[in-house]
Amino acid sequence: MKRLNLISRLDELHIEGYAVFFFLIGLIQPLVWGILIVYLWKLKHRIKWLVFLSVSMILSICFFLLNPQQDILDINSEVKVIEIQESLYHDILTVKYHHQKYHIKTAKGVYQLGNHLMIQGDIVPYREQTIPFGFNEKVYYLSQGVYGIIEVRDIEFIKKGFSLLSFRSHLLNQVHDLSTASYIKSLIFGEKSLPHEQQTLFRDLGISYLLTASGLHIYVLLSVLKHVFFNLSIKEDKVEIIILLFLGFLAFLSYQSLGVTRLLIMHTLLICNRRLSLDLSRLDLIQVTFLIMIIFNIHLIYHQGLLITYLILNVIYLMEFRYRGFSNYLKKLYLTLLIQLVMIPYTLKISIIVVLLMPAIIFFVTTFLYTGAFLVFVMPFLDDYYLKLTQAFEVIMGVIEMKKSTLFLPALYPWQMMVYYLFVMILLRYKTLMDLILRVLIISSLFLSIVFFRNQQEEVIFIDVGQGDSVLMISDGCHILIDNFRNVNAYLKNRGVYELDFLILTHSHQDHIRETHQIIDDIKVQQIILSAYDQGYPYYNIATQKVKSGDQLTCQSLKLNILGPIQDYASTNNQSIVIQTKIAHQTFLFTGDIEIEAEKDLVNRYQHQLKSDVLKVSHHGSKTSSSDLFLSYVQPEVVIISLGMANKYLFPHEEALINLMKYTHQIYRTDLHGSIQFLPSRKKEKWQFNLPF
Repeated sequence: MKRLNLISRLDELHIEGYAVFFFLIGLIQPLVWGILIVYLWKLKHRIKWLVFLSVSMILSICFFLLNPQQDILDINSEVKVIEIQESLYHDILTVKYHHQKYHIKTAKGVYQLGNHLMIQGDIVPYREQTIPFGFNEKVYYLSQGVYGIIEVRDIEFIKKGFSLLSFRSHLLNQVHDLSTASYIKSLIFGEKSLPHEQQTLFRDLGISYLLTASGLHIYVLLSVLKHVFFNLSIKEDKVEIIILLFLGFLAFLSYQSLGVTRLLIMHTLLICNRRLSLDLSRLDLIQVTFLIMIIFNIHLIYHQGLLITYLILNVIYLMEFRYRGFSNYLKKLYLTLLIQLVMIPYTLKISIIVVLLMPAIIFFVTTFLYTGAFLVFVMPFLDDYYLKLTQAFEVIMGVIEMKKSTLFLPALYPWQMMVYYLFVMILLRYKTLMDLILRVLIISSLFLSIVFFRNQQEEVIFIDVGQGDSVLMISDGCHILIDNFRNVNAYLKNRGVYELDFLILTHSHQDHIRETHQIIDDIKVQQIILSAYDQGYPYYNIATQKVKSGDQLTCQSLKLNILGPIQDYASTNNQSIVIQTKIAHQTFLFTGDIEIEAEKDLVNRYQHQLKSDVLKVSHHGSKTSSSDLFLSYVQPEVVIISLGMANKYLFPHEEALINLMKYTHQIYRTDLHGSIQFLPSRKKEKWQFNLPF
């Protein structure tokens, strides 16, 4: 009865299930770490920390309950523009409505900060994680306090309004035309302005953290300023106030970025600690800092960067006794190793070269890149010199990345992450070199066992790639990928798939082959399978084989019967490879993008051999496919449609759905069900979904 009362109370407060779930995770993770800290710390501090953590939880829960999330589906009201992000083709406005933030896409340069607008439209929440271990769009934007995007039916300008960020926007415009604007905006203003190539390069090398949430570059700048003030014989009290004001200004410029905000709060607490004689240790101040950040911005419980920073700082201070007597470079190398250990479950990669060079990279980024960005911001005539510096940095990072020294690791479930961090704590308590080696082997075996288990688990997954196609089949140790579009390469690496026996590209349209070159670069592909009649494929620098009707591919005991293409069609869609195979007593039929003409030819040649339990519907549910004649021979029990949500083609078409529903009501769609998994090892329901909402 109490449980029902609690649920009804949550419903009254309009608190959605996902919010409660992630909120509890946000509390549990620091709680577990707090307990570990207590365990490692002195006995007399245990009660103090348990009280502190209890108070933290109570305050956080109270704050959360006083700020419930409202379930709003439509809007017809006045809103205020509080932030503007520029993209290639449009502006993304962040507007405030009923104390909540939403996104609106508008034409470039039409509206300004502080504008009041009358909006009519529908509120569409961002999608949850629809690919296992994939990007969770909803949680990402919730970490910024944004609850969804408004699909505008009508928008009207009402009046101009005041915004403190207008001055920041003015400063951003001042550097917009500089050659190094992307670096200045990123390092000083906290904007995600680096070109896609640089973002990908830095992310692959695992150094994106230096440019975003770490705050290391700010810390180095503060150290320089303190040294200057010391040489100028300025009193410590005045230096503290100057530093505090400077951090406040940086927080304003960076729009309260995580790293700057943390340093601002930490510096304030240091002043209070000294002047009020609170006798708080640096470790105490770390906990209080993060508590304050969460209390004043509850959405940070969703912020991955906050959690990573919290873990890193705790580990660094707890392990200070290990590196206290090291030389300068060895100390930095040891700290780098600690940071890499903490970040592994999030970056999912290890690069020995990057680890060894990280102290030098940190020095270059925090000293030259960040200082240079400030100098150009103040003195724009230095832009050309700074451009050469950034180009040299990119070349060096590109050379390091070309060495391909990176070892990719599988993504971890939450419980596996907790086990990993437990092992890390055990690792860091080593006493001898042999003890250290043994503990490293234990952690390594964790990842190896995860990779082995996942690669042996039989599965067919229709990956939610948006308006495209991609299917991964794992059976009898074979890994076969049919087509690819978006987020497939990342999924394969997160899944622990580092080798593909076959990469089958049904035809040459971009929505079926987009990430092929990336996959070839990152994953060992034994052979690419192409349609015999399709001449539109790009060149692939690995072994390829062209197939047509009547061919067969074999991998261990798995046999792929190639039913099409039967002839050289005028339409590229009809030239698609058609595959029939059996996995766990279920017959699957994959049809690419074939249309009615090719369907008729398949019926004429194979007739009742087309009978299949599971049909991957051709051409994303277009009315040009899924003819009644073809379906009458296939007789599917389950049909899968791969398509993007609210796509411009209006797929699936009504005619196709009507034909499909004549034969089955088990119609699964990636736009509604997310990634769709067939897991034959499950005892009951074999089909599993990764729902977007």
